[in-house]
Amino acid sequence: MGMTRSLPHVYSLVLLFGWALAKLCHVKKYADNFRSLYPTTTIVIVENQASWFYESQATRVNPHDEANLQPVADVLDELVRAEGAKFRGVLLHVISNGGALQLMTLSKRLAHTNRKFDSPFPLALVLDSAPDNRSMQAFVTAIVATIQNPALKLLAKPFFTLVYCAFHVNYGYRDGFLAELGKHLNSHNLIPFRRSDQTDAAERSKDAAAWQWLVSRVYMCSDTDEITPLESVLAHGEDAKRLGYDVRMEVFRNSQHVSHARAEPERYWTAVQRLWDDTRSVNVCAKL
Repeated sequence: MGMTRSLPHVYSLVLLFGWALAKLCHVKKYADNFRSLYPTTTIVIVENQASWFYESQATRVNPHDEANLQPVADVLDELVRAEGAKFRGVLLHVISNGGALQLMTLSKRLAHTNRKFDSPFPLALVLDSAPDNRSMQAFVTAIVATIQNPALKLLAKPFFTLVYCAFHVNYGYRDGFLAELGKHLNSHNLIPFRRSDQTDAAERSKDAAAWQWLVSRVYMCSDTDEITPLESVLAHGEDAKRLGYDVRMEVFRNSQHVSHARAEPERYWTAVQRLWDDTRSVNVCAKL
C-alpha cells in the first residue's frame, strides 16, 4: 500500500481505467489506495475485457446501442447533477494504452450522446505507462520481446500484427490508433464542456488557468518499460506543454510496465495527491 493520509479537499469521482486484460484483483489495488486517500470519493473501475477489443468503433460510440461505457457516463452525469455547485471534480486515472483507449471511448460516448456539462469542474489526469506513439512494427516488436517461450514468440508476431490491423480497421484511423490516441489525450474534450465548443485555441492560450478543461496531468513512466518506452511518453508530455497543459513527469528507474505504483508506492501516490492539490488551486483561482 502507499500513503494513507486523507486530504480535506477530495475528488467527487475517480474513474480508474485498467490496462488491457488486467485481472480485476490487480486493478482493485489501485482503487483500495484511492479509498484510503479519499474515503468519501466515488470510485469507478473501468475494466478492459477481451471482448471489447473485437467490437467495432460504431458499436462502442453509437448512441442507439447499449455501449459498454454507458454506465460510466451515467455515474458522472448523476453525480454532477446531484452535487451541483458542490461537485468537487474528477480524476481520470489511466493505466497503459488499453486504459487510454477506454477513456477515449468514454469521451466520444459523452459527445455523441450530447452530454456536455455547462460548468467546467476540476479535472486531473494520471497517465501510467501511456501513451505509446510508435509505428505498428515497433509496437508489435516490443510486445513480442516480453514473451519468454520461443514457440509462443514465433507465433506472437503475426498474431499481434493482426490485432493491430484489426484496431486500425475497426477504428478507421488513418494514422493508426496509437497516433489517434495520443492526439485525443492532448485534446480539450476528455470531458466535454459546452463552452469549449465556442472557444478557439488562440483564446484558450491567453490564460490557460482560466480554462479548466486544459487538464493538468502527471505521467508515470520508466526507463525500463519494454511496452511503452520512455521516449514515447516524454514526447507526448512535451507536446502537451506546448499546448499549454500543466505537465509533471515521474520517471521511475528499473520498474516495469504498469508496475510503478508497486515499485515506489510512496512516490507514486504522493505525485497523485500533489496533482490534485495543484489542480484544485488553479480551478479556484480561475473562478475568483
